[in-house]
Amino acid sequence: MKRLIGGDPQTILLGGLVAGLFLTSGSTVALVIPAWFTICLALELLAHRGRDGVVIITMAPAAHLSTVALLPPVWAVPVTMAAAGLGALAWRRAGRGEAILYAAGVAAASSGASLVLHGVVLRSGVPSAGTSVTDLRSALLLGAAGVLYLGIVQGFTAAGAARRRGVRFGRAWKDAYGYGTEAVTALALIIVSILVVFSYEALGFRGVLLCVTPLVFIRDGSRRYLELRRAQARIIHVERLAAKGEMAAEIGHELNNYLAAISGRAQLLALSPAGGKEPALMENVDVIREISLQMAGLAKGLMDFSHRETLRTEFGVNELVERTVELVRPQARFKSVTFDVRTDPSTPLIEMDPGQIQQALLTLFRRAVPAAKRGDPMSLAIRTAPAADGAVIEIFGARGDAPAMRELAWDGEGGDATVGRIVERHHGKFQSGRDAQGEGFRFVLPAA
Repeated sequence: MKRLIGGDPQTILLGGLVAGLFLTSGSTVALVIPAWFTICLALELLAHRGRDGVVIITMAPAAHLSTVALLPPVWAVPVTMAAAGLGALAWRRAGRGEAILYAAGVAAASSGASLVLHGVVLRSGVPSAGTSVTDLRSALLLGAAGVLYLGIVQGFTAAGAARRRGVRFGRAWKDAYGYGTEAVTALALIIVSILVVFSYEALGFRGVLLCVTPLVFIRDGSRRYLELRRAQARIIHVERLAAKGEMAAEIGHELNNYLAAISGRAQLLALSPAGGKEPALMENVDVIREISLQMAGLAKGLMDFSHRETLRTEFGVNELVERTVELVRPQARFKSVTFDVRTDPSTPLIEMDPGQIQQALLTLFRRAVPAAKRGDPMSLAIRTAPAADGAVIEIFGARGDAPAMRELAWDGEGGDATVGRIVERHHGKFQSGRDAQGEGFRFVLPAA
């Protein structure tokens, strides 16, 4: 049974809640209003995270549209708004502000849909079994109301996502709803809402129960498709890292060969009789040797980055952080970034693979300064400190004149999969957090 319904315990609870509607006669307002509230609240269970990882895609709009169609606005709007807010708090554990914004969006959308349906045959009151809506005109009106409803709800939801992610509204809406799969899901919800109205008119609440199964299939299809896309993205990302590692190994090896020749020629110049007679020449030779040593360090970093297996050794976190910052500071990507590095001398040695931890740091540096790609001034703070069971590395950034280097609320969400796997292989803990001002990361590595 559990395998049949997809192993989701919430689906079991949903079935129990809606199955109770079999006992509802639908003959009085006292029963109809709580029944539709229960349906709307129950369908809030059928939800999953969208493509952007922030917006929640829920099947509740099908129930909301049906409620608006079958109840007068004076009842429909409060019922849908209350069910949406309570569902967000109870089922999704949303914050108070997020739940209020979602409930406000549902209320505005329900009011707009009611305006579309006002004055037509669908305004049938409570109960509505005495009026038939099984005609093409009614279906088209329901479809138009559904498009308006989803447009308003998506606008409110995308506005909240834009604020949480610190991006523009258009970008947030596109990431959440601007793809073919999401459009098909929205159209399916409108069609199911029409079926709900028709089934209710024909069979009462028993007809509503028949429409729950299509919603379960729509939710599971959408969720599994997004999970497949995320898995594909992770595989592609891992393959790209592998290709970059192999390329880095080749470049590092060849670079070392050329540097050895350059450094050898510089030493021969320093030992030549002419070198002692020309101080300017010796000064240039010293510069060549110094630059060669710096490039050798870069080549070693490239080769350390390239290997895949975990080769643990005792290594200083402070030294690794400083070396990584020196490695990225000359890069064009970070030309507008100000690095604020503060290391605690009491931070203990860590048993780690320096190459893999450096790979994690490089990945987080790129993620923490997205605006640096456009040349905007950015600040990136890196902190190390001892922890009860090892060492802590914190990375957090701020944009322009925003409050400088302030720590973010570590919510444990949005962590990079590659970094998470690296830290997990080192038996550490990784967290991330973001707000409108920047993005931050924190991970703890156990002491050697």
